Amino acid sequence: PSSDAEGESEGDEDQSELRRSDIPEITALMEEYCAAKVSCDAEAMYRIYGRTDMTGVEELRQRMEYRARYVENIENVESYLLPGLEDNSYVVYVTADIKFRVSETLAPTIMWCYVRMEDDGTYHIVENVTAEEAEYAAKAERTESVSALAAQVDEELELAIASDSGLASAYSTLREGTTVPDSAAGTAAAPSTEGETAAEETSAQ
Repeated sequence: PSSDAEGESEGDEDQSELRRSDIPEITALMEEYCAAKVSCDAEAMYRIYGRTDMTGVEELRQRMEYRARYVENIENVESYLLPGLEDNSYVVYVTADIKFRVSETLAPTIMWCYVRMEDDGTYHIVENVTAEEAEYAAKAERTESVSALAAQVDEELELAIASDSGLASAYSTLREGTTVPDSAAGTAAAPSTEGETAAEETSAQ
């Protein structure tokens, strides 16, 4: 998306201050999220989303295992924060490199999620964001700092795909299964536990 910083109101000023995560719990949560996707740890994924009811966990594991056929690892996970709508909530952007089994070339990716601190001090990814939270995240994506980060990832991805036909084939296959963003410049929302299908993230429009 193009930057819309000039048209932002004063109320959006703080929102544009994207920073590398300085909250260890959120940094760890995002690393755990990526690790759970790779290892097909459905129980861990439920915990990451703050779910205590394990109903459907086996079905989730089966969907995650489908994705694991293609993805060997998710490396170099970095988290960036924007303040959320409420105190102790954040729009979190995560950049990482996907290691596909068929290629040694890493594929950069980017996604976002909404994270909130619970009353007990733990952080969880919000599984079902409200319309207001989704709108807030969409505005965040149009800020200059997020647009620049997404454009950087998109450029790195295009170079990686152009340099490796095996990666290009794997990426195309997974994209057709809504498993990776069509373009990193359109940041993708972290899927809900029900949405942990063939894998990564569908492209945000």
